[in-house]
This record gives sequence, structure tokens and C-alpha cells, in this order.
Amino acid sequence: MARPVENRAATRTITLHRASAIEAARGRGLGIIRNLSTQGAMVETIVPLAVDDALDLVVATGVRIPARVRWVRDGRAGLEFERKTPLSHVLDRSGGGEAELRRRMPRLTIAQPVAITDASGTWQGTTIDISTHGLRLACDDPLALGRVRLDLPGLPPIGARVLRRQRTHYGCLFDRPFGMADVTAWLHEVERR
Repeated sequence: MARPVENRAATRTITLHRASAIEAARGRGLGIIRNLSTQGAMVETIVPLAVDDALDLVVATGVRIPARVRWVRDGRAGLEFERKTPLSHVLDRSGGGEAELRRRMPRLTIAQPVAITDASGTWQGTTIDISTHGLRLACDDPLALGRVRLDLPGLPPIGARVLRRQRTHYGCLFDRPFGMADVTAWLHEVERR
């Protein structure tokens, strides 16, 4: 089989398993950056994409990179960035270790009802955003830091810990991380309702 013609204008940096969020008109979800350069990236995702789609690639550092889809094949897509992007915007993971990495996982904004249950009762809240490792929620009732069960529409009960509180906003860490495809599939299901 003939090798495809190389069309890259910039040198590729191999980067395996770098998490990202993808926001396009056809859908949004999580993906994995398989390789990148200052001018583009190859991503793996179940987000439906087509050639010439415009999208935003949101990386763990919080940087939003506007891009255009140049090719799609077998759950992967080649992206061309609108402007040259320093690799440090994508690769920087300075300090913090595992806890910092969990907080910097790409998050998808989603407002869904959530029931929060601990040893003293059940309260109602609304999700603010979700990642593979946890979610942020708003709840008018004061929640204690510690173990909870989260009940979200379309998902089995989730064991988690409330780790952070800032007024009525709470940061929760799942007992077991979700796969990127699972979070994306759940998001698509919720958005279809």
C-alpha cells in the first residue's frame, strides 16, 4: 500500500495520550491528541467531524485553539490550526503532580440536574462541568467535604469525594475515572434529549 503524501508545513512532535476537549458545530466531547506541531494536530475522538469543519481544540492548560478539519479517517482527524500555536500551550504541565493533572483534565461545560447523597441526606444541584476524573457542581445547600454518591440522568450512581468548596460551588473527584468515549457518549445522549 502506498504511503500518503506528506503535507505538513511544520515538524511533527509525537505526543501520545494528551487529553483535549473538542467543540464543533456537529458535536462536542473529549479526544486524545496523538501528535501535533505548531500548525496542527491529529486527534482521536468519537465526536462526529467532517473535512472543513471549524472547531475549537481545548487543551489541558485551558488554551482554546481554533482549527479546521483537513481529513477524517477511522475515528481520527487531522486539524490545521488557524494560527501558529506555541507547543508550550499544549504541552505545559508544570508542577502539581497527579492532583494538578486531574484538575487540568479538559472539562466540558454541561448543566444537568444531579442528586448528591451523603450519610446525612440527599440534596439537589446542577452540574457546571465534567471531565473523566470528576465534575464541578452548584448546590444551594451546604455540602460537607467527603464521600458522596452522585446521581445524574443516564448514568449509574457514581461514587465520589467532595474535595473543594467555594461558596455554592463544589469540586468532586470520581472514585473511578470514566473513559473519554464514555463521557462523550453521555454528553451526546444528554444533548439529544
